[in-house]
Amino acid sequence: YCHLGRLSHEVGWKYQQVVRTLENKRKAREYITIRKNDGLHLNLAHSSMKSVASSDSSYPLHEDPSPRSQISAPTCVKRVQQIPLATRDDQQVTFSKVTYEAGKQVEKVVAPFTQVIQSFGYR
Repeated sequence: YCHLGRLSHEVGWKYQQVVRTLENKRKAREYITIRKNDGLHLNLAHSSMKSVASSDSSYPLHEDPSPRSQISAPTCVKRVQQIPLATRDDQQVTFSKVTYEAGKQVEKVVAPFTQVIQSFGYR
């Protein structure tokens, strides 16, 4: 975000109180949204732990889990396939398939710029 209050002061805008009020409202809304989202994550994690605890009596439920720590990524998220490309200084360099294919598509266009960069000593 831009510091709108400072910017308006520098150009001589005389409604700085309006900017300050609107900025405070935005910060308050953001704070409430963050607290609400943390509460939702906390409730989801807590309810999932309760269901595990009820199915397995030996599983202790000591305290509420911290927000976001117990939330796992959705199962529909696919892992990006890693492709080994070359070895550099005895380390294998891997890129994602998307990055590799995009690099191949723009290789001809980028070649002159790559030569200029390499002429300055960069690899």
